[in-house]
Formats: sequence, C-alpha cells, structure tokens
Amino acid sequence: MQVKRYKAQSINEAMKKIKADLGPDAIVLSSKRLNGKFEVLAARDDIDEILKGSNAGKDEKEGLDTFSIIRSEVNELKSLIMGFKKESSIHAELAELKETMSALFE
Repeated sequence: MQVKRYKAQSINEAMKKIKADLGPDAIVLSSKRLNGKFEVLAARDDIDEILKGSNAGKDEKEGLDTFSIIRSEVNELKSLIMGFKKESSIHAELAELKETMSALFE
C-alpha cells in the first residue's frame, strides 16, 4: 500500500493532486484543515503495481500465492483469537459456578 500526504488550498485541489499522483482508485484516509490549508492523507493498494512489475506468469502466481498464504494465516489468527475468547468465557462461567456451589454448601 502506498500512502502519501498532500497539502493544498482546497479539498478539490488536493483531490486533483491525489488522482493525478495515485490514480482514480486512491482513497482518502484523513483530512484536516491547518492554517487555512488542507492536509489530506491518501493511499492506494499496490497489488496492481506488484502484478504489473512481475516478469512472467510464474512471478505473478508466486505473488498471488504469497497473498493467499498471508490471508490464510490471518484467518487462522482470527480463529485462534475467537478460541481464546470462548475459553476465557468458559473460565468465567466456571468461576461463577464455583462461587454458586460454594455459597450452596456453606
């Protein structure tokens, strides 16, 4: 991902600079007014540039495989996090059950 900061007199001027520099698919991440000027943070995804820069179909496939691997690892991390959330929920329920049982047998 390519991220750049732009300063301009108006939002329209900043948008023209962004589109000329990053292309029509660029997105605005933030904008704020400083001393009468606008500061805009914009970004674009470089996946197209990575694919265009590859030498052959093999390189392109390897690039896509890398992204697939990263995506699967992120999904695995998400499922691990959800498992920890469930586990901590079970621990809380067991602690509550233990307190209830202690209260009943006192």
